[in-house]
Amino acid sequence: MTIDPSALLQQLFNAGAISQQSYGPESRYYGLPLLSGGAPGGAQVSYVSRRFIPPPSAFAPLQLYRVQQGDRVDVVAASQLGNPLSYWQICDANLAREPGDITAQPGAFVVIPLPAGVPGG
Repeated sequence: MTIDPSALLQQLFNAGAISQQSYGPESRYYGLPLLSGGAPGGAQVSYVSRRFIPPPSAFAPLQLYRVQQGDRVDVVAASQLGNPLSYWQICDANLAREPGDITAQPGAFVVIPLPAGVPGG
């Protein structure tokens, strides 16, 4: 008898034996439900539900940061927020479509927001 690993995994999810939340609290996908849908050929595929980006006014600014030549947004996040994985908060607060948009213009200022959930501003 052959066991289909994806079917077994889905059964464990459905039974509540395994948490479907695989993203940590630093992730932009944390707290979003995992959904399941049919793929061509009848296979079931799990995916993260859509994430809506809050408007910039929802972010309390911590400070403005002047972009330097050669900056990367993850390095900026590490130096300014203490965690390179927080780069997405900087992207969201500045309506950046791509992470590279944040550092594309040396000399420009970008908003460094307070971490999500911290009141202020």
